[in-house]
Amino acid sequence: MLTTRDVSIVAALTALYVVVGSVSSYTLRTATRSADLFFLISALFAILVVVVGKPWTATLLGTTSGLIFLLFLLTPIPFPPHVAAALVVNGLVFDGYLKVINRDNRTSPSRSQIVVAASLGSLAMAAVVLALFEALGTILPLTIWVIALITDVLIGALGGFFGIVVARRLRPAGVVRT
Repeated sequence: MLTTRDVSIVAALTALYVVVGSVSSYTLRTATRSADLFFLISALFAILVVVVGKPWTATLLGTTSGLIFLLFLLTPIPFPPHVAAALVVNGLVFDGYLKVINRDNRTSPSRSQIVVAASLGSLAMAAVVLALFEALGTILPLTIWVIALITDVLIGALGGFFGIVVARRLRPAGVVRT
């Protein structure tokens, strides 16, 4: 069961992602092709695992962020339904992998397990966006699929690793109490 503290952390990270996602989509999208957002969501998921340590919080973060982007079309993100679906799937894959790999729930996931979960979540997120583009009539060359999937997996891994580093530095500093 989530505590008030856990929900507050999820809400704060959701707000951070929505604000950065909106600003990035408006100002940086042509330069970054949303790679910064793949990195950030993976980092935030990793932070949640380390700081909160409760199952399905990444899915909660992804779903909440996706719904905000979908329902409040004032955000300048392109294709809100694509983004919402991708964020939900990313959270489900991230949490699902950690649940399957760590069935006993007696130990916290290892650094490598979190990084793999972030990579798989980013892979799923990219696949959902690309598949939705294809389903709606935008035919993308195979090279775009290959490049996008490979780079997004690597970016997800880097984001996951970065999130672990940040979360572990927050604990001793007293910013986050566990």
